[in-house]
Amino acid sequence: MVLNAGRVLVVRAPQGIYLPGGGLDAGESPSDAVRREFVEETGCKFTVREELGCVEQVAKAGSVLKVCWFFSGDLGACDGQGEDDHEVLWLSVEEAGDVLAEEAHRWAVGRATA
Repeated sequence: MVLNAGRVLVVRAPQGIYLPGGGLDAGESPSDAVRREFVEETGCKFTVREELGCVEQVAKAGSVLKVCWFFSGDLGACDGQGEDDHEVLWLSVEEAGDVLAEEAHRWAVGRATA
C-alpha cells in the first residue's frame, strides 16, 4: 500500500475498488507477488518497505478462505500503463475506508495509518 499526504493509492476495477495486489504465482513469495501485481495493475513499480500483516478473509459467499498479505511501500517509476480495466485513484484514508470492496483491505489501511 502506498500512502502520500494522507491519501492512499487504490485501483478501481470492474468488481470494485481495491488496494493493488492479487494472487501468488507458483513459487512466488507474498512480497514478490505484490510487486508484480502492482506493476500489472497500475503500471508503476512498488518497493516494499514494511510488512503490515496477514489476514484471512472468507470470500465468494463463504466458500473460499482467502489469505491476504499486506505491505506498505513506496511508489516507483511509472513506466507503463496498468490493466485496461483498472483506474488508479488517490483517495483520502477516510474515503478508502468507506469504499474499499474487501474488509481485509480496509483493515490494512487502518493498520498502516494507526
